Amino acid sequence: MARATRRLVLKRDNYRCTHCGAIEDLEVHHIVPRSAHGSNAPTNLTTLCSACHAQLHLADQRAGSEPASTSGRSDSEDECSRETA
Repeated sequence: MARATRRLVLKRDNYRCTHCGAIEDLEVHHIVPRSAHGSNAPTNLTTLCSACHAQLHLADQRAGSEPASTSGRSDSEDECSRETA
């Protein structure tokens, strides 16, 4: 995705994880994955902290909707330990 799109999504989401409210280690996540023909449009993107992002991908893997090799996270990164703001 373009840097400008990433910046736009981060700004739109007030530089906070939309799941837990964290303000550090932010990543931009595709709601509909690229592998499922999801776009890079801001409406298909949301801001997540790295822990919530990893947890989401782990849940997708367990549900069988994502191959295990795509997340690149270790088990210790799979838990989002931050509380919802």
